[in-house]
Amino acid sequence: AAATAPHVYTAAGTYTVTVTVTDTAGNAATATTQVTVRQNLATNFGFETNTTGWNTSGGDTGVTLARVAGSHSGGFAAQLANANATTATTLLNDSPNWVTTTSSGAYVGSMWVRADTAGATLTLRFREYNGSTLVGTGTSQVKLTTSWQPITLTYTPVAPGVSTLDLNAYITKAAAGTGFYADDVAIYKP
Repeated sequence: AAATAPHVYTAAGTYTVTVTVTDTAGNAATATTQVTVRQNLATNFGFETNTTGWNTSGGDTGVTLARVAGSHSGGFAAQLANANATTATTLLNDSPNWVTTTSSGAYVGSMWVRADTAGATLTLRFREYNGSTLVGTGTSQVKLTTSWQPITLTYTPVAPGVSTLDLNAYITKAAAGTGFYADDVAIYKP
């Protein structure tokens, strides 16, 4: 039940996937399905090399961002931690924004998240800016656990063609010494 067969697609498109499973008695079964691969607009989505393209801007001072081992997939993830003695907003922000000019239609933002201590509420947020003016916001929330879990948000720009999208994830009033982990960030158009 835990077997996986990972495959990386190098181009967006629709592909036919066929899997054949054989048990120890030599009995085999085959299943076929279609998968749709979309272009990920976030280029440093897995933190495998560094944290380039991400910062803590918009969070409180004393919040740290580090690349750490122990990810959802691959080898590394981002860790946001509150190094303060009191509560603080721990925020992971794309910088510069991965979506520099919006187009018509919805955008989906997603990431895998977890915490060392369960219970905090994490918010995933798109903020749409026309220049320096905030023109729209969309959010989604999840209660963090100690296991990796996905969070997804769909947002349709109100000023397509002239606005940018800012993606961030945060915990408001994270306890001292706590925060969250993020991995496998995706921004795409369905």
